[in-house]
Amino acid sequence: MWSFEAEAGQYVDLSVAETSSNGNMAMSLRVFAEDGSQVDSDYDSTSPEVFFQAPGTGVYTVILQNGSSDRDANGGYELYYTQVPGPI
Repeated sequence: MWSFEAEAGQYVDLSVAETSSNGNMAMSLRVFAEDGSQVDSDYDSTSPEVFFQAPGTGVYTVILQNGSSDRDANGGYELYYTQVPGPI
């Protein structure tokens, strides 16, 4: 779990790169607003990514987990975060 702050209207890009794996991992990336509502999500075998405009100012929480049926799978990953103020 990881958290970051964003202001309403800012664009956020989060992506994941698998660096090592033991078993059949399938990564699930979910982002939640401060009120607990899910803002965006992606499910991908090795590199999920979300791009969204922050609906409000506050703290956002990122949850990354193995969504595979192979619950013993594990590995390493890197989380990339980019935030752009205002319209693109």
